[in-house]
Amino acid sequence: MKQTYNFGACGECRKDSLIVLTDRNKKTGPRFIGRNSNKKEILQIKVDHCLPITGKKCDYLLIDQDENAAHFIELKGHKIKDAFEQLANSIFVISNPEKKYISRKFDRKQAYVVSTQVNPKLTTEIQRAKKSFKENFNTELEVKNNKYERVF
Repeated sequence: MKQTYNFGACGECRKDSLIVLTDRNKKTGPRFIGRNSNKKEILQIKVDHCLPITGKKCDYLLIDQDENAAHFIELKGHKIKDAFEQLANSIFVISNPEKKYISRKFDRKQAYVVSTQVNPKLTTEIQRAKKSFKENFNTELEVKNNKYERVF
């Protein structure tokens, strides 16, 4: 059964070889770069400031439609704890077929925090968050400084 998505005007199908996501209206700062050399159909969803989700939400969601894989992305200054909450709430709501954004569960989920500054003192907290995301959402969590690149 093929997955169907319902993100309305918040979603846009991309086939670009490079998908660059940055913080709203900022030329500098954290960025997520999706390398899509095969020009697969990637659904880009603006979660923050678009989807009507109650509570905190992440900035973007990229869906690799061929693999039914979700990539939740939060671009952050330095408040990493807030990023974990935003990602967790977004994953919880969007990944639930009962909420009508998706017709069936994702086959794979990943979450990314791309921050301008990850404090080394947060290492233990980041490890706890990675474990929590895996246990509670079956989602891999990555935390990087300034730029994250992923191949689709």
